[in-house]
Amino acid sequence: MSETSGILTTLGLLHPLGPLGTMAAMTIATAKAHWGKPIWAGGAELPVTNIAAALALMLTGPGMYSLDQAFGIKLPRPLVIAAILAAAGAVVYGIVTPPADQQGT
Repeated sequence: MSETSGILTTLGLLHPLGPLGTMAAMTIATAKAHWGKPIWAGGAELPVTNIAAALALMLTGPGMYSLDQAFGIKLPRPLVIAAILAAAGAVVYGIVTPPADQQGT
């Protein structure tokens, strides 16, 4: 998901789906891999920084030199709200589900 999110964000295509996907992936990374580790020693500083950058991009818009601007694409608000709810649900599911190597035990 994060590769697709990065491509969408870089191209400025289907805004705000790219930054939203990045924030979802980094939230799961923070909760699953970095939770409880000290800051600057394998802690959550990188994913939290990525979340902040994606949030800033999401709030500022795709920009003048984006594919959304070039093609006149603007996603409808109900679709964006549905994407936000779907991402939130995926994050919750990703956090509460044990890793694949621990599911059988």
